[in-house]
Amino acid sequence: MPAFGALVFLFSFVVYTLIEYHIYDDLETELTETAEIIIAQEDLTKNVRETRYKIPYKVDFEIHTELCVDYNGYKTNYIQGSDVNYLEIYYPINVNRNYFIVVKKDISDVTELLGTIKKIIVLLNILATLFIGVFSYLLSAILAKPISRLTKELSMMDETSLNKIDRDAVPLEFKSLAKSVNILINKIEGHINYQKELFIGLAHELKTPLAVIKTKNSVTLMKERAPEKYIETLKNNNKTVDEMNRMTSSILDIGRAEYAQFEPTKKINISNFLMEKAVDYKMLAENQGIKFENKILPYEIECYAGESLLNHIIQNFVQNAIKFTPESGTITIKNDYKGNSFSIQVIDEGCGIDEDIDPFAPFIRKGEKQGVGLGLFLAKNAANAMDAKISIENRKDRSGTIASVVLECEMTS
Repeated sequence: MPAFGALVFLFSFVVYTLIEYHIYDDLETELTETAEIIIAQEDLTKNVRETRYKIPYKVDFEIHTELCVDYNGYKTNYIQGSDVNYLEIYYPINVNRNYFIVVKKDISDVTELLGTIKKIIVLLNILATLFIGVFSYLLSAILAKPISRLTKELSMMDETSLNKIDRDAVPLEFKSLAKSVNILINKIEGHINYQKELFIGLAHELKTPLAVIKTKNSVTLMKERAPEKYIETLKNNNKTVDEMNRMTSSILDIGRAEYAQFEPTKKINISNFLMEKAVDYKMLAENQGIKFENKILPYEIECYAGESLLNHIIQNFVQNAIKFTPESGTITIKNDYKGNSFSIQVIDEGCGIDEDIDPFAPFIRKGEKQGVGLGLFLAKNAANAMDAKISIENRKDRSGTIASVVLECEMTS
């Protein structure tokens, strides 16, 4: 309201100033034209010291000529009297500009008109302010009802009752807001379900090796055995403990990935970033006897991304490719840029994936390879944190997989 009042006042002030300026400008023009007519029709160089005299054909003007030794330099003067207001103009009679004709006009009616206009503008300002105030109050009262309802419904929600908002029950102006809230509720619900699935899976995965260790120990202790049997049991238990350690490390990775989601994104040259990381990826692959082909093109592209999250995704792709690609096989990393979309692909020559199973679900393992089955799950979460799209599919020749991540980027030059 204060801002609106100031805006109305400023607008009114500008309007009144323009009106006043144009009225006085028209009066000044009229006085100038009158002075030119009088000079053209009368010989005013005579009796120039006469103080005043009347021009019959201009009865509404008072004209006199005088030697303007006290001329103050202003072309136009406004004279305010007790009862009458005048506007006078000094107009030079001769070339030397030492004699002037003074034309003066009564503008009392004009000043009265301007006063009336000013009062009308002030009155309109007061009415407009009152109208806007009442209108704002009524509008806010109308809008407050659905907002209060949305607030109440949202405050009553928790992880056990994520009820969507009925879009048909809210005014038209709030349908888009209700849609956005429902989308957010879907994401929260999906995240909660995903977390529940993850924790249930973790409990199951940890419970199984513990049960195995306990069973082996119980069987071993049922009767006296040779020392070699005890040693064998301890070695087997150590293997099981190693599996649990790997699982615990994966759980820690989940925590680190959750923390990395809060890493502020920044613009990075994505091609340069991949070139640097490809050196490490090549060392990892060649250490396992696997060829590594770097087909990164030097696009001058900048993407908003978190370096830790992006590195986690690509590194997971490469590690999976190394795990499933046979010795002397080839892993390829490549990039592409089309329509502001920057894609990164890691292509292997492994055994492929089962397309009937979600590869990004937690605890999904392929074959007898070691691992907890959380790598792609964490990569998916990292991609979601950056609003990136992630996918993994079989190659068309069915001789491996293609793991991809796509980011929205822009060309810098």
